[in-house]
Amino acid sequence: PDLVAVHRTGGPLQFLPAPTEIARRCKNYVGSVAFDSTGKVAVASYPRGGLILLWDVATGQLLEAVDLQDGCGIARAVSPGEIIATSGTGTIIDLAEKMPRQPEKNLRWDNHLAI
Repeated sequence: PDLVAVHRTGGPLQFLPAPTEIARRCKNYVGSVAFDSTGKVAVASYPRGGLILLWDVATGQLLEAVDLQDGCGIARAVSPGEIIATSGTGTIIDLAEKMPRQPEKNLRWDNHLAI
């Protein structure tokens, strides 16, 4: 099933779908959800499936699926459109650049992330 939806006052839920093969990888579990600073991109983490999904809110179209082992924490950053994700393995990644940032030794993250 589609696991993430957006709602506008007075309107119905707008589910954000993913192709079947990606949805199966999500294993019916969402870790965190967030919007980028523009409000145009919705992001959800699926730590059991090792995925971060990004959608265009206006169209409901899946923009991207990013592999991130045990990725769960998501937060919008100060820069427009920048979203940071963290993983239980200690990885920190800027989803716009797809560049992992080197974490300090022995750090582990959960789904609570604020920047």
